Amino acid sequence: MSDSLENLQQALTLWTNIAHKLWEAKSTLLPKNSDHGHGEDGDSPIFSKEILAVYDGLDALYIEAEAKKREILACIASIQGV
Repeated sequence: MSDSLENLQQALTLWTNIAHKLWEAKSTLLPKNSDHGHGEDGDSPIFSKEILAVYDGLDALYIEAEAKKREILACIASIQGV
């Protein structure tokens, strides 16, 4: 049972790191200040459809990584009898 717990803790660390990297990647796609939030006419966003698709993809992967972390935490809790 100790090996199972150790493996789960390693998996939790892995998924935590993955989620963090995905969050960082998503953040790099966002404008750094509000001045860059709109195009010249004030109506059109600066993001292309491709960038929005990449952002949405990263967001979906981030959500999956967070769900995997919660699943692993539940397994750890059940092993520890919490």
